[in-house]
Amino acid sequence: RELGGYAATFARHRIPYRTGRAVVAAHGAEAVEAVTVATLDADWRARPGTERIVAVDAVCVTHGFTPRLELAIAAGCALTNSSTNDRFVVVDEGQRTSVPSVFAAGEITGIGGADLARAEGAIAGHIAAGGSLTDHAVRTSLAERRTYTAFARRIAAAHSIKPGWRSWLTDDTLVCRCEEVTVGTLRATAGATASNSLRSLKLTTRAGLGACQARICGRTVEELLGVRHDSPDAASTDHRPIAAPIRLAELAEPTAKPKDPS
Repeated sequence: RELGGYAATFARHRIPYRTGRAVVAAHGAEAVEAVTVATLDADWRARPGTERIVAVDAVCVTHGFTPRLELAIAAGCALTNSSTNDRFVVVDEGQRTSVPSVFAAGEITGIGGADLARAEGAIAGHIAAGGSLTDHAVRTSLAERRTYTAFARRIAAAHSIKPGWRSWLTDDTLVCRCEEVTVGTLRATAGATASNSLRSLKLTTRAGLGACQARICGRTVEELLGVRHDSPDAASTDHRPIAAPIRLAELAEPTAKPKDPS
């Protein structure tokens, strides 16, 4: 039904939808004026001779989702060890993580959309409250999880990001918008220092040190540097301290000043 609604809207407004193509470059001085569109091969490399420049007033660009793993990492939850950048919290059938009494649901266990997250959350809540996977109350949620997990796998197979996107980049392509770090700067620094250390290159180029703290560019920087995540000690932009412990009394009395722990 959702797909039908999209198709009807496109048809009603005569909006073309072209598959197997991508905007591989944007052009303009003070604002975007044109884009280069090209047909892609199975690895997402632009096919030579298919490039076409199109005049535009605006460009909307987005592809791919990445979970925010900071809290799970801080709690010590195990992640999938992958040579790619697709890292998620490992959970069992009851949404339990590797840490006792810690449950996970939603995009941090795998990108699947709101419906899958809702089903996982219902299962996690039921099991955390002492329920069982055999209980009638959770039967619908289990069925929905199977359905939406399978759907998510099909979406990933059709639209997952392929490595060929890196061939679109030029030295002046911005990789970190907050600090205005270009691909050329990142590559030149890596070459000059003979290092692909994520921490070192963040400090020397400032890529990922801006206002968003690598929440937008982090995975891209990791891919360009060839950072691998299939070893326990691998560096990651997801290792950020985003939470600090507070006392229950501070929540109960938000206007009260915290007591000196000494």
